[in-house]
Amino acid sequence: MYKYQNIYKQLKQDIDQGRYTADFPLPPQEQLADKYDTSRMTIKKALALLSNDGLIYSNQGSGTFIRKSFDASNKELLPLAAPKGATNSHAGNQIKSKTLQFSARLPYENEQESLGITANEPVYEIQRVRYVDNRVYSFEQTVMPTSIAVIDQKVLEGSIYDYLQDNAGITLKGARRTVYASHADKTVAAALKIQTGDATLVIEQTAFSQTGQPFEHSLSYFLPDSSKFYIDININ
Repeated sequence: MYKYQNIYKQLKQDIDQGRYTADFPLPPQEQLADKYDTSRMTIKKALALLSNDGLIYSNQGSGTFIRKSFDASNKELLPLAAPKGATNSHAGNQIKSKTLQFSARLPYENEQESLGITANEPVYEIQRVRYVDNRVYSFEQTVMPTSIAVIDQKVLEGSIYDYLQDNAGITLKGARRTVYASHADKTVAAALKIQTGDATLVIEQTAFSQTGQPFEHSLSYFLPDSSKFYIDININ
């Protein structure tokens, strides 16, 4: 686990336990950096995770505050507008991955369109089951251009996003997500340990780097009775 994830976990625990309340701003970033003996950049990354969770918001000139509507008891409510991957969305939990398929091939036509690549540019095809605290959480089918980085089985055991950021300079900066319900086919059913035809929640995503380049097209399947998502809407 990276240092910013540990700090995120500690801050979230402090919020859960009422050490920080919505009535007062969080300590300034400089003060938090001194407390955790780290840089402001690391603190900013930890605060970004809290913001993506919908726990905090920034008020220019006044500081960073906890949302009054935050329900600390709801651990399964996840932010739909924060495409950060299971490792970061569940930074306080034990995350494991089981790779079902990992290969390279030429892209299909829809993948070429989503990723902005040509028919002769190979892609990784990755199928993983993600576990949160030893429970099946999701089944991911991911396609990425092989040109972005060298990826191996070891990488797939952890966070691909963190690996790309640390080793290829590729940072997830945005995504286009489509959410819909679907019946599980044989592959999905076997991965999630459900029956063929059972209902699943699907998030289809194209992820974009800091340069605006698409680098991932994925389908993530979730069990309808174990995952809930929300989205905050701010009107200026």
